[in-house]
Amino acid sequence: MSRVSERPSDAAELPVGDVTFLFTDLEESAAAWERRPEQTRAALAFHDQTVLEITRDHGGVIIKHTGDGVKSAFPSTRSAVHAAVEMQRHFGTESWAGVGRMRVRIGLHCGEARPDGDDYYGGVINRAARVADVANGDQVAVTGAVVAATDGELAGDIRFIDCGLAQLKGCGTERIFLIEAEGMVGDDRALRIRPALAGSSLPPTGGRLIGRDDEVRRVARLLDERRLVSVVGLGGIGKTRLAVAVAREQGGKYADGVVYCPLSPITVGSADPEASVVAALAKALGARRQPGHDLSSSIVSFVEGRKVLIVLDNCEHVMEAASGVVERILAVDGPTVLATSREPLEVAGEQRFGLEPLDTNSDGVDLLIERALERDPNFDSAFHIDTLRKICQRLDGIPLALELAAARLRILTPERLLDGLQTGNRLLGSAPKSDGARSLQSTIAWSVDQLDDQQRSLLESLCVFSGGFTLDAAAAVAGIDEETTLLDDLGSLLELSLLKNRPGDGEISFSILETIRQFGLERLEARPAGSDGQLDVHGLCEAHARYFRDVAVDCGNNLMTAAEAEVWSRVDSDSDNLRVAFEYFMEYENYEEATEIVVALAWFATFSMRMEVFRWASQLLRVPELADSAELLAVASIGQYLSADKDSESTAFSSLALDPTDPTGFAQTTLASTGLNNTFDPEVSGNATAQLLTHPSERFAEKQIIGPALRSFHLCLLEPTPEAVTMAKQLMVKAEATGSASALALAHWAHAVTNLGLDWLAAEESMRRGLSLCESLTSNHLISHLINGLVVHFACLHGEVDEAAAVTTKEIRSTMDRHYLVGASHLLGGASVALSRAGRPEDGAALLTAMINNGHRPRAQVRRAVESAFGQRLPAVPIPGRTWSINEAGQRAIAWLDEIS
Repeated sequence: MSRVSERPSDAAELPVGDVTFLFTDLEESAAAWERRPEQTRAALAFHDQTVLEITRDHGGVIIKHTGDGVKSAFPSTRSAVHAAVEMQRHFGTESWAGVGRMRVRIGLHCGEARPDGDDYYGGVINRAARVADVANGDQVAVTGAVVAATDGELAGDIRFIDCGLAQLKGCGTERIFLIEAEGMVGDDRALRIRPALAGSSLPPTGGRLIGRDDEVRRVARLLDERRLVSVVGLGGIGKTRLAVAVAREQGGKYADGVVYCPLSPITVGSADPEASVVAALAKALGARRQPGHDLSSSIVSFVEGRKVLIVLDNCEHVMEAASGVVERILAVDGPTVLATSREPLEVAGEQRFGLEPLDTNSDGVDLLIERALERDPNFDSAFHIDTLRKICQRLDGIPLALELAAARLRILTPERLLDGLQTGNRLLGSAPKSDGARSLQSTIAWSVDQLDDQQRSLLESLCVFSGGFTLDAAAAVAGIDEETTLLDDLGSLLELSLLKNRPGDGEISFSILETIRQFGLERLEARPAGSDGQLDVHGLCEAHARYFRDVAVDCGNNLMTAAEAEVWSRVDSDSDNLRVAFEYFMEYENYEEATEIVVALAWFATFSMRMEVFRWASQLLRVPELADSAELLAVASIGQYLSADKDSESTAFSSLALDPTDPTGFAQTTLASTGLNNTFDPEVSGNATAQLLTHPSERFAEKQIIGPALRSFHLCLLEPTPEAVTMAKQLMVKAEATGSASALALAHWAHAVTNLGLDWLAAEESMRRGLSLCESLTSNHLISHLINGLVVHFACLHGEVDEAAAVTTKEIRSTMDRHYLVGASHLLGGASVALSRAGRPEDGAALLTAMINNGHRPRAQVRRAVESAFGQRLPAVPIPGRTWSINEAGQRAIAWLDEIS
């Protein structure tokens, strides 16, 4: 519903200088109420009048109406914030003209701005609009600039809640805050952030970066000129901290953000280092393997055209693999890579930046003193300054060595520490090392040898973990039964900087710096089997693998329960360890336990679309004795379906031929999905969904939920039968009993499906609740794609062109941002209908042709709608869409839909 866009004629003169812009927008598009135009007009009038009165009362000016919202300007940031709070209080309590309360989202940003005529243009007002975009209804989102400008001078009941960095469409990243205040309804949904690249958050580094200001500036300048800069230096010299500091400072220059990808969790000597590097980068980016491509080429497709900074950390132990991946990334336009390594990557166009130690008379001493004072504020650095300078010189100014030395100053005098360092070379070994490397090794060896036998054994044992570990994991793998002893020893290792607290939510976890981990693994390799009752390296790796096999099984058993949120968090935090456990079982041909990991994680992988687990299933199927494993074939068929692999159906049938009972439900779920979404074969989908209902599994709760959901969908595609409605209601009861967000989201999807033709408001509410449940677990849940696809389908086929275009654009952009090209392809059907209904059937036909030629069959009613508008069947003569890839078709769809919305 469009309204007058000009600025009201009685508005005061627009403010100049520091201006705060306030955008309002109705969460529910007015198109949803087109069937009730009188009520809609009344609701919009109430919204406009409320905003106008409150804006004027707080000294602001209305600039113009923006479809379903208003943009206004304030000369005072504090007044704008108070106005936003008052607006939300009114919107949360007042009547909305009989249409039910409508939710309004508000966004604020401030900065230097000057009007051009009767409006503003430029970055500040554009950013304000994008801030409003990320808010949900009943929320007020503001930038850090707004928080800073208020300077704490607000009404006492107004609070800012830090939501962290958000990626704004076309505007880079911004720290976003939500406002809470008495009398506001509020909304606890996660921000509607444009799906960012998965790993864009940089790791905390702890403590001030000392003595590297010039290096940060120099590397930043190099990144302006080159697409690959490698920070090179010996272990412990501070390459990671420098790279993170540069990325944090320069991140705003990259519209698609910063992605941090640590390679240190990859085990030295990995059987397939290239696959491990590719998997780590795919995880960091959020990229998935696409049909007809391996994961490496899918990553290249994903980053092409993106202005993103990729920080590839700790490349030295996988040099060849890392170099190959970087070379392929740089072959396309867009991304920039900042790598850290002990040696150059030797990739064409690489700019090397050699990182030197800190000055041993200034910056190095400052670092040593600051870290010592952090542990003991009474440390008398002035009295010991000469000795501290000698310690710094002895350690060659290497930051990690200085950190370890500072940890010792809490229990040793500087003089005693210096004496210990001067006699610590006996453990260096005979391998030739540079002076810096020798100094670092000496410091680590000396620090480790100051531990008692129990602490030293624990540290070495913990080096088998990849990425991090919890207290329980440490106890299980190291074989320590006494919790008090373990806590004491871990505390000592933390105090001495030999361990680090690992960032994350929930249970406290720990990590080891890679330099220390490699040192510990060397010690562990040399530990004789059975020495003093300790496990050797093989025994520890076996204990590690079995522990994480049990973690996988436990996560699988708790996925469809009230503990599901913990499962998502745990698989995220332990993904590196789970991968190492699988690789261990494969290396030692323990295929039974490797299979346990795959099967246990397969449903989680389905919901989260983590294709790595399905690659593991394919890897196991290549083992001759497992080629006829019905269980693995069933898992593989799900992965093939998600990847739009044409063999998914035949793989599922092969599994059922070997075991018709399909105990895990994967094979029947694959057949139901292909019959419902790809081939549109009611016989296949009917048989599969009936089997899912008649062969319940006691072991896998997922089957109890997915079966009725898919059956409801199957029945509704035939006609909205009472049986489908009843089944959806029964499913909701089952899902509520589980307490699982995924189960409830799927039940809401089924409920929406069955109510589309019966009660649209009930269907809409179910879709909203289902999406909220998905977002409580992850920003990229398979069920959220199912629900959003339903929204698109309904809007397109019911002629609501404006809403159809808006929703379809958002979803195509989202799926392409997430590199979920199969989902994007299916959405082209909705885009083609929207364009055809808007009088552009040729464009709609081109998109539909692109969809068909990429292997996806549109639903009959979608094709009929486009052909009806086109005036004939899709032509046999070549038309533009015939040669487009999904990426090309998706970009054209976004541009065309923007033109008609």
